[in-house]
Amino acid sequence: MAEHSTYIVDAPLPEALDFAALKTQGIDWLKAMVGQTWSNYNDSDPGVTILEQLCYALTELGYCAGFPIEDVLTGVDGRIRYQGQFFEPRQILTCSPVTVDDYRRLVHDRMPEVQALYLRPEFLGEGAAARPTGRYLSWLQLAALAPGSGPDKRAEQVHRLLNGHRNLGEWFATPKVLEPRTIRLGGTLVLTLDANPLRVRSAVRQVLREYAVAPVLRRGYQQLRGQGLEADEIFNGPALEQGWIAGDDALPDKTTVINLFELATRLRAVEGVGQVSGLVFLGSDAGQNIIAIAEPQVADLQDDALVLLHSNQQPLREPAQDDALRFLGQLHEAHQARSVEATVDLCPPLPHGRYRDIENYYSVQNTFPDSYGIGLNSLSSDAPQPRVACARQLKGYLLVFDQLLANQFSQLAHVPELFSFAPPAPVRAAEAPGLSYPPFQPTYYSQPLYEVPDAMALLRGAKAFRYQTDPQQSARLLEHQAWQRLRRHPGNVYQHGLRSLMESDAEAQARRDRMLSHLMARHGDQAGLYDAMIKASHWYGSDARTRCVVKSLWLDNCQTLSSRRTRAFDPYQARQLPLPGQRRRAGQAPRKVGPPLVDGQLNEAALRDQARLTPGDFADFSAFELKLDLLLGLASHLRLLCAKLSSLLARADFRQWLGDAGGTYCLPGGDLKVSPEGTGHRLYEGAQPLLRVAALAGARVTPGDYLACLDQLDWLANARKGLVLIEHPLLQGAQGKPGATLVFPAYVERVAQADFASHLQTLFDEHWPAHVEVRRLDMSQVALRALVSHYVTWHNQQARPAEQAAVLARLLGLHKGMEAGHGR
Repeated sequence: MAEHSTYIVDAPLPEALDFAALKTQGIDWLKAMVGQTWSNYNDSDPGVTILEQLCYALTELGYCAGFPIEDVLTGVDGRIRYQGQFFEPRQILTCSPVTVDDYRRLVHDRMPEVQALYLRPEFLGEGAAARPTGRYLSWLQLAALAPGSGPDKRAEQVHRLLNGHRNLGEWFATPKVLEPRTIRLGGTLVLTLDANPLRVRSAVRQVLREYAVAPVLRRGYQQLRGQGLEADEIFNGPALEQGWIAGDDALPDKTTVINLFELATRLRAVEGVGQVSGLVFLGSDAGQNIIAIAEPQVADLQDDALVLLHSNQQPLREPAQDDALRFLGQLHEAHQARSVEATVDLCPPLPHGRYRDIENYYSVQNTFPDSYGIGLNSLSSDAPQPRVACARQLKGYLLVFDQLLANQFSQLAHVPELFSFAPPAPVRAAEAPGLSYPPFQPTYYSQPLYEVPDAMALLRGAKAFRYQTDPQQSARLLEHQAWQRLRRHPGNVYQHGLRSLMESDAEAQARRDRMLSHLMARHGDQAGLYDAMIKASHWYGSDARTRCVVKSLWLDNCQTLSSRRTRAFDPYQARQLPLPGQRRRAGQAPRKVGPPLVDGQLNEAALRDQARLTPGDFADFSAFELKLDLLLGLASHLRLLCAKLSSLLARADFRQWLGDAGGTYCLPGGDLKVSPEGTGHRLYEGAQPLLRVAALAGARVTPGDYLACLDQLDWLANARKGLVLIEHPLLQGAQGKPGATLVFPAYVERVAQADFASHLQTLFDEHWPAHVEVRRLDMSQVALRALVSHYVTWHNQQARPAEQAAVLARLLGLHKGMEAGHGR
């Protein structure tokens, strides 16, 4: 945050604060506009006096415009509202694990008992012919002090944690616990005179442990900034709770060799050790200087044969406290690996400002000399009517300038709303709490001038509120009450007129659309890429408003979608899927079709709540499926088709027509019609084709075929997001074929349209992981029926039965004869 001077600086004023410069510029404009008509530009001229008062007001506006941005954004409660406007750095800069190191950081943060974790991608073949399978092999080392129910239980927990945060086309095999590779050391350590043998032995064992398994280092945000790391480097990776694991030394690689020379150097650096002599490997490793550590192994360096000598070459007697030494050494290692500030200094403090009440406008009429008679109480109650009329005429003239200035202060005060992507709330009148007005989100702001002296006599609209319930009320009291009712009513003629003069609804929506596109660009999204697909997939009254609604929903979910941009579903937390038709047979009510409404108007707040993504959504679906649903709205389209099929099946004349199968059926009172085509039927809405219904058995389409189509579409719309996404690495019989297949219903006309393919390709280009192969497969109603049945059985069992996986691989057309994949 920039520091602001608290003292007067001897420097020229900015033009917006320079009264003399503003006045000179105003007079120059007057001369250019009026020429010789106005010849007196001295201070005695009333026009110059008006110009001076307006210039003073403009300097106040310039002063407020120079406030620190945190002050402008601070609300009346003294806080900056981040929700719906800005994302905190720790939210928007972090992401779900992508690289191998990201996954290691995640496990170390969530499971402190894991001392080390090493991951390696799996390949089929060797050399240039090697192909990644999308699977990862892993090994872990548990701390000796870790509580729990054994290494197998911990390995299963790591397995679930990794796969709960996996990316598309990836799968993590259950980690294997590293096998200790015992290496005995022999030699002599000569201590200094003041050395404590117990501490030296503890430090030696600590050095050996850190050499075999280098510790993970956690640091606080300010610590890392002090080391020269930028914020994006610190936040790069998953959001951590136990301190940031950043920097070149924070996440060391696995020790693959034990070098005798390096060991001697490290032991010589131990406090209290003066000399290291005769350091050798013992046992089967004798005579070697370097020992290789295999991939599934971890070095276990034993120091029991290391002799501690005093500087006089006399052996030291060490107390037999091996267990205590080991315990203290591990505590020391944990303390060294985690700094004190790591858990309390996770991110920089959020900016805060001071509330300035910028919109509180003070009328220029209050600053005129009393001789003008336009200020508060500037005219006596017995002033002649002509004098009052002249004063009000001047006040009416100045009210135009007042309104322009007040609107500018209001515009500056509403800068936070310009950066907000939250929908506007309905406005309710105080006089009629049950009556709401359609929400309107302006881009040009205005404010009423109720506090201008004698404003009641200048503003129209109070007559509509002049009514009385008590015949004894005086005319003056009645007029006062009408004025108060006018002020409390948000839809009075004055406010409505102001808004109409500022901008129309269409202009506001067009400008709001451009602002939302700007906000999307600030978060790395090119809004123009989505305009065509939004127009083809959604409708909320007009093209501009539709874009505003969808972009607002996109920005509201930007943080979760951005941080989980490549995330796949969680196989252990995903909900159980029903079979098609199970919801209908259980009597569950169908999901409501269409957006939520209130008083016949779109309820954007409720729509936002419905569209806001939750952790459960990311457990059930990949981030790509959620993005596709938000932009393409395929699930909503399928629900609409389900409603149309339901309306047909509910009619007796339609069922009779199915039995006769003659001609075209037209739904009475609507544009829906059904025409026989080949062995099936085709549904139209007007001239627009919607859907094809196939005859599943026999040569004629029956009500059962329509019901099966309805159940399948309902399942796709509510159990999935309009499609079925199957990742190849999860199919054990498809190992060696990395990537994923997206299955769409081919009998839905929209899926077959060229613009749908173009929009889908845009989403692939922008949001699909580039290293993961993706296939699109459009299936008929019959083929999709078989796939869904096997997919539900396979999905609902965490063991992922191999026979179901093999059937799915066959139905997807993947290569046969692949090697069996790793199990859980």
